[in-house]
Amino acid sequence: MKSNREQLIPWIVVSAIAVVAIIIALVFVSSINATSNDAGEQTNDATPSTSKPVQGNTKPSTASTPTPSETDEPDTGEIPVVDPGATSELGFAGWNVTGQLSTKLGATSFTVNGDVMNLDSELPRTLPASCATAQSGWGISRSESKTATNTMKVGDAYFGVVKPAESCSENKALFNEIWGLYGAYLKSLKAS
Repeated sequence: MKSNREQLIPWIVVSAIAVVAIIIALVFVSSINATSNDAGEQTNDATPSTSKPVQGNTKPSTASTPTPSETDEPDTGEIPVVDPGATSELGFAGWNVTGQLSTKLGATSFTVNGDVMNLDSELPRTLPASCATAQSGWGISRSESKTATNTMKVGDAYFGVVKPAESCSENKALFNEIWGLYGAYLKSLKAS
């Protein structure tokens, strides 16, 4: 007959494996939540919600930056079509949406104020100093009905790209590239 200690060894091993599995599961879930930037439920008030910066962790794009002839067109109000390259997921639970944001934009964080998600990325900050007003003011807007700028329907809401009021005449190609990358994010939005 086995002693009491020998009978407990299988239970100790099973318990240790269970604890390790739980720890691994918690780490995995935490890393998934961190990359999806789940900001939690958000009411439609003026209190801003913020996120942590999104770092691209997918393989880099081999696509080159478009030539000026591809994006240096007059501002017709249409979002330029660009290749977003590698992307990472950026979602906002308060609006129940998620999308694929281009890693070309660099580290990105957002704040939500009412129906506007202000996006702060590294790429717009590379615009020349003479275009300082175009370095910020980018984002995604949401409305309950279709508007001139909010034409992309996801779930029960319409979404559109928010861009600075002034363009950057000194580097129109980069301005249009940034606009197109946010446009690609808009087109990738889906209900979460």
